[in-house]
Formats: sequence, C-alpha cells, structure tokens
Amino acid sequence: MAKVSVIVPVYNGERHLEKCMDSICSQTLEDIEIICVDDGSTDGTPHILRKYAAGDGRVRILTQKNLYAGTARNRGMEHAEGKYLSFLDADDYFEPHMLEKLYHTAEERGLDIAVCRHSIYDEALEKTVEPGWSWQESFLPEKEVFRGTDLKNAGVFQAMRGWAWDKLFRTDFVRRSGYVFPEFRSSEDGFFVYMLAVSAERISCLGDSLVTHRLNQKHSLSAEKEGDWLNGFRMWKMVREEMEYLEIYDTYRQSYLNEIIDYLAWYLDSFRTYEAFRKCFYYIRNVMEEELQILCHGREYYFKSEAFDWYQKVTSLSAGEYLFRGRLEKDGRILECKKSLDLARTREREKDWVFPFHMLEAGKTVVLYGAGKIGQSFYRQLTESGFCRNVIWVDRRHGECGDQEMQVRNPDIMDTENFDYVFIAVKDGEAQKEIRKSLLAKGIASERIRCFGQSGDQGQTT
Repeated sequence: MAKVSVIVPVYNGERHLEKCMDSICSQTLEDIEIICVDDGSTDGTPHILRKYAAGDGRVRILTQKNLYAGTARNRGMEHAEGKYLSFLDADDYFEPHMLEKLYHTAEERGLDIAVCRHSIYDEALEKTVEPGWSWQESFLPEKEVFRGTDLKNAGVFQAMRGWAWDKLFRTDFVRRSGYVFPEFRSSEDGFFVYMLAVSAERISCLGDSLVTHRLNQKHSLSAEKEGDWLNGFRMWKMVREEMEYLEIYDTYRQSYLNEIIDYLAWYLDSFRTYEAFRKCFYYIRNVMEEELQILCHGREYYFKSEAFDWYQKVTSLSAGEYLFRGRLEKDGRILECKKSLDLARTREREKDWVFPFHMLEAGKTVVLYGAGKIGQSFYRQLTESGFCRNVIWVDRRHGECGDQEMQVRNPDIMDTENFDYVFIAVKDGEAQKEIRKSLLAKGIASERIRCFGQSGDQGQTT
C-alpha cells in the first residue's frame, strides 16, 4: 500500500501540467501513487501524461469523456490504494516537502484530516501573494488536534477553506463517510470538504505553506463559470441540507451563515459578464434570503459587520443601483455594461410585484399563465434570476401582446411541452377560477397549479 494517493483531474491543462507533475514526482515522500484522470482533454495533455507515466512507474493514467473535475476526482478515488488521499488541480503545484510533512503529522497525531497553509500566485499580477492568516487562525483552539465543535463559534467554515488541495484525508475515513464530489461543473469541492470537516473527529492544521494555487487565469474552469453560476448556490444548499439530515445544522448555523455572506460577496463580484452577475444578484435577493433568513439574526450575529452591511445593500437595492453605487467600478466592468445597466434600472422601476419564489422549487420548468402587468413582472423576475430551468409564457390573448408577441405563446402549447408547474399570474379571482378549470380539464394535476394571491404573495415592491 502506498502512503499517499495523489489524484490529479486534468482537462486541457497543457499550459501548467508539467510544473504540476514535476512538483508531485519530486516529493521527498517517495512512497506515493499518482493517479491522473484525463477528463476528455483535446490539447496536448494526453501526450504530457504519457511522458510522465513512461518515466515514473508511480504514475497511472485514467481517461474519461469530459464529465468535469468532480467526476474525475471520484474516479481517481475509486482506484486509489494509498493510506491517505491528496488532491491537486493541474494548474497548481506542491512544495517539495508537502506530502512528507502532512503524512508524518497525520500518522503521529492519528488524524482524519491534515491541513496546511497555501500561497497564491496571481497571474494577473504575475507574482505570489501571501494570504493573511490571522482571521482563519483566530477560530482555532489551542490544542493541536480538534474537531469542528472545538473551534470558536464552531467556526469550521471559517477555519478551513472549501477546497481539497491543501489537505490530506485518511482514506478509510473518507470511504466510511460515503461522501464524494458532486458531479456538476464548478464549485463542486465545497460539499466534499466541508462535510468531511464537520464529520472528522481528529483534525490538525500546520503552519507551513506547502502548496501554491493559481488565481486569475483567463482559461481556467473557474474563469468560465458564467453559464454555471447556479452551481455555487447548489453546493451551499447541499451542505445545509446534509447537516440538517445529520441534525448538526443548529451547531454550525452561525459559522455557516457567516461564511455564506463572505462567499456571496466574492461570488457575485467574480463574474465577468453582466448576465451572470444579474442572475446571481437576483438569486441572492429572491431565493437565498427567503431560504436562510440571514437578516433576521441581526448585525451582532455576524463576525464581520462590513459583510452584513454588504448583504443588506444587496437585498435592498436593484442590480443597477448596486453597480452604480460603485462596488464594481474599480475593475472597469461598469463601462462594459452601462447600456445593460440602464435597461436594468428601467426594468426595476417598472417592477411592481414580487414573485413568490417560496411557492416553487428551484430548477424546474414552469408555465407562466398570464401576460398582463403581473405576468410581465413575474416573467422578468423568473428569467433574470435564473430560478427556473425554463419558463414557458402563455396567455389566451397571446396575439395581442404587442412587443411580447414572440415570447407569449398559445396555452395550447401545454399539450405538447413538458413542464413541472403552472403559475396563474392573473389577479382577478373569477379569471383564475376559469383558467384553473381549463387546466384541470387538460389533465393537469391540482398540486401542479399555483395561483397569484396564494400564501400571501401579493406584496408590492416600493
């Protein structure tokens, strides 16, 4: 049995792959296996991997079609034979003593998880940036070995970051837990790392910086997440729901909500297209607050008052107002999307009705029935927030909808389209009853029909 299995998922990583592989192959801990999972690369990655496998018998190559990093890591874990698991992204690199120091620490202290510090290489600045550690370390207990509940405010989400490459995991602990990486495209490692962190009995943090992470790469997966913006929210929801299932959410709630605010501030400002920013912004306002009730706890509940102030700003302003107040002016994005922002502000002024997001599940296909003032407002909110997988907009008077004619369709389309819910966006009670009767006549089950005015959803924006 190898002491450590190093798992490297790689997709089109030729630019930095050799530095990554050199940093692993030259580790002072030699009794390791190196499992490289080629995630359907179309560049020179396969050739580079074959070169290393030919020169070092510890290197194994697994191949798969492009299923993203989470799936690749899971496949690597299935084949891992080492006592400990280590994960490294193909554009990052280890310091020479990384594995040796973490391995010996884990063995001496009987750890489930060993954590080290990291450095950051900012490609935009072309220099190494040392992250500040005082905030993270302020949550650590004085003892060397601890569990999540030993941390100040049970601050497991503050003391450790939700990535895997600065940690060593005991293999049998991981396999007993049953946790794997979610198989969506981005933000997939947080669930795996955080659930192991709250499950571990023995964790220890080293003060040495033993791995370097590249930041601000133009061609990295993290820089291409614009179309997958919902994944960050999915990850955090998975973490919360799993903790609720284990009945430990109340223990970690304060830590979780504090980290959520920090994460959302970073996540919102990380987008480079206005469309992704806008969807993320309205999801925070219309879904996250509804689910988590962050504002209900009050400012004193949060470790960083400025983070709470930021969150209040997001939940009280429109996207246009938020941007024009200067949060993103510093990096020039404001100039690139001024026309879109002007349009967003105009739309915000027209938005009179707040869609009752709590009445539907996220990620579903919804038929929005009604193209009047309420229907128009709801259609904008549903499409801008990205809450639904798809929105089919229908109205019996679809031919009279003016500039919405290309969007509003004949209700008969429901006979051939697949959908999860129908939402009747009509205020008049008699009209609602008539529409509902026609839907039931089509064989649409009553529990799939929602109506304007149910569950106190008639609040107007100011």
